[in-house]
Amino acid sequence: MTTNTPNTMNTTYITFGSTNSYQAQGNGLFRGRTRIAIRSVYEAATDASERLMDDCVGESDNYCISDDCSAVLGANAYSSIMQHGDMAYEHDGYIYESIAIEDLTEEDAKIAIRDGVLTAEDLFDLYAMYPALAPVEADEE
Repeated sequence: MTTNTPNTMNTTYITFGSTNSYQAQGNGLFRGRTRIAIRSVYEAATDASERLMDDCVGESDNYCISDDCSAVLGANAYSSIMQHGDMAYEHDGYIYESIAIEDLTEEDAKIAIRDGVLTAEDLFDLYAMYPALAPVEADEE
């Protein structure tokens, strides 16, 4: 699980989901793929973390946000599933994480492109970071 110190500058964050091949086969969202890009949002890291906390709470009827909004708590209200500022969480064999676009590996960039979660501007930025991913224009004769 990755924990980054959130900043206040806005950037694009891509939310990814990962699981093993067995679970990926039986999940309609993953459709057999072990890593997927779910969404992209342009916001501050603190907002991306809060959005991920909301997703985490939605995973289980037994999860809730702490009274001071600093953590997602488990069924016994004492176990912390995720802290405010965390950029990833695990639930039932699935890992969900938000990664700043400038921190994407080439493999994650391919997945984000494949899954169609990027704006035109984000695509332009990724092609600048990883020129090999840019579409090749056909030669005109």
